[in-house]
Amino acid sequence: MSNKHNKTKNDELVEKYKKYAETPEAFAVLFVKKYLNSSKGKWVDILDTNIPEYYVMEDLEFQSVECELFKRTIQPVYPEKELNMSEEDYYYKCRAITWEAAHTDIDQQRRKNIKGLKFQIVAKKVSGNKKIFTLDKNNFKEIKDSINKLSKKWEHILLQGINSDNEKSKTIKYSFNAKNFQTNIENKLDKLNKKWKEISIKPCKIEIITIKRINE
Repeated sequence: MSNKHNKTKNDELVEKYKKYAETPEAFAVLFVKKYLNSSKGKWVDILDTNIPEYYVMEDLEFQSVECELFKRTIQPVYPEKELNMSEEDYYYKCRAITWEAAHTDIDQQRRKNIKGLKFQIVAKKVSGNKKIFTLDKNNFKEIKDSINKLSKKWEHILLQGINSDNEKSKTIKYSFNAKNFQTNIENKLDKLNKKWKEISIKPCKIEIITIKRINE
């Protein structure tokens, strides 16, 4: 009975974590972890966020995030991977345990009136110049070479098919850090080439404006 009860409790925790992982707060934590060096090895509690009207949450397109950092006084304990458990299920199980430990630890520290370091990160989305290429199998290499050069400076690329009537396809956004990036670009060029005569390429990224302490 105990094992069955624990399994049910763990399943509920994972489901709660998966719902949380799709929220702005969860992505704000990733934003802080990416841009704030002081957050390394700390729990991150999100205090406030400012999100633009049009944004892609997965790309961490925040205008500003305020957070509070706490020491990790509780260390998550992860179970061994169960037989026949998928890597994805085990990943979410461990992430859920970490999430629960963070909330418990932060809550306990707040009850003891412990104050963490507070920071504000202000950012903006920056776009580069748009380039237009004729879509043709013969110049796929030129297009891909141009995209690869942009990867040295930018985080994302926007692709859009165009025809002679100025009709445009849906804009597709790719991250340079994504798995199978080259394959995805190759496949997309093939698909666009079947209908569109030209392709527009526009790079973009998140640029940090300021990072500052907001408490002493």
